[in-house]
Amino acid sequence: MRTLLRISAVVLAVWSFTGCGASDSACGPGHDDMPAVVDDDTDLATFWIGTVGVSELNIIGAGAEHTTLVQAHFEDMTDYQVYVAQRTLLSDACFLYEGRPEVLRRCRPVDPCDDTHPCPAPFVCRAGSCFAPHQSCTDDAECDPALRCDRDTGQCDAVRCNSESCGTNFACQEGSPTPLRVERVAFTGITWTGGAAELVPDPDKKYRLPPKVLPLRAYAGTEVGIQVFASGSGEQDYPAFAETLRVPEAPTLTHLDQHSGEALADGPSLGIDEHRTEALTVSWKKGNGDYVEVLLSPGSGSDTPWKKLRCITFDDGCLEIPAEGIALLARDTATNFNFKIERHSFKLVQLLDGTVLRAVGLLDLSAELQGVVGR
Repeated sequence: MRTLLRISAVVLAVWSFTGCGASDSACGPGHDDMPAVVDDDTDLATFWIGTVGVSELNIIGAGAEHTTLVQAHFEDMTDYQVYVAQRTLLSDACFLYEGRPEVLRRCRPVDPCDDTHPCPAPFVCRAGSCFAPHQSCTDDAECDPALRCDRDTGQCDAVRCNSESCGTNFACQEGSPTPLRVERVAFTGITWTGGAAELVPDPDKKYRLPPKVLPLRAYAGTEVGIQVFASGSGEQDYPAFAETLRVPEAPTLTHLDQHSGEALADGPSLGIDEHRTEALTVSWKKGNGDYVEVLLSPGSGSDTPWKKLRCITFDDGCLEIPAEGIALLARDTATNFNFKIERHSFKLVQLLDGTVLRAVGLLDLSAELQGVVGR
C-alpha cells in the first residue's frame, strides 16, 4: 500500500543545500554533492505553501506494484512549526535520520470554536481551533500580554510548552496547517482514468483535495502541465498559477554494490553490517532529473522504523553511500531493508501580490524504483 507524501516547508531545508556537481560519472568524496535546486537568495518569506506532486512508483520483487500518485495540498503553515529530525551528516550528499520530526507545542485554548463559539481574546478561530492572530513583531512589547514574540517566525504567538500545565481551559497542543481554498487543479500530460484530469476539493473535508492513484506509469509525454484555479480573492484563497515541468525518465539501476541492477528484484544482500568499512556504490543510467534521491530504510522487524539513510545528488549516474552510514543503519534489528532510487523534476513558483510574496508553490514530478534488500 502506498503512503501519501505530505511535502512541507521543512523540505526546503534540504532543497536549499548548494553543490558544484561533477563533470563525469565518478562518485565519492569530491564528486557527490547536493544540487542547488533552490537558490540561496530566493525569497521564501511566506507561510502560504502549495504543493503539487506526481510520483510514479515501481516496486519490484516482493510486494510488486506499479502506480502513479497525484496529489496537491494548499496550506497556511503559520500555526504549524516542525523541528527537523535529528540527523548525522555522512558526506556532501548523504545523511542519516536518527529521530522523528518534532512538532512545536503551545499553550492554546482547549475548546473548539466556530461562529457561535468564539475564542477567548486575543485568540482567533481558524479551522475550528483557537490560534494567535497573525501579527508581526520584533519584541514581546508589541504583542498582547497573553502572547510572546516568536523570534523564529517574527509573529506574536502563544507561549511554547512541553507537557506542563497551561492553566484553566488551556492545553499544551501541537499546531496544525490551515487549509487554503482552490477551485481545482488541472493536469495535462497524464493518462487519467475516471473523468477529467483534475483534483477538486472534497466538500466534507474543508478545502482538502483527495489524491488520485493511477495505474502503471501515467506520464503520457515529455511534459506535465499543472494549472491551479483560484476560488476567489478572500483571506483563505490561494492564488492561481500555471506551469509545466519536464517528465523524469524512469530510473534504470545498473549496479547496486556488487550486484547488477536487475538483481534488486531478487532481494540481494548488500553487506549491511556494523563493521562495514567500504562505501556502498549505487550506479544508474544518468538522465534528465534536477536531482536523484537514494534512500535505504529498515524493513521487517525494525526497532527504529524512523531511521532513514538519505542521499540527494546530481543525476550523473553514480553515488557512494559512506560505510559509516551503512554501519549506523545496521544497528537496527530489521531482517531486511527497503531500497529506493528516485529521479525528480522540481520547480519553485513564487506568487506575488504586487511586490510582496504572497505564496510559494512547490511542484515535483518523480519516477521511483523500489525493492527489498537483505543484510
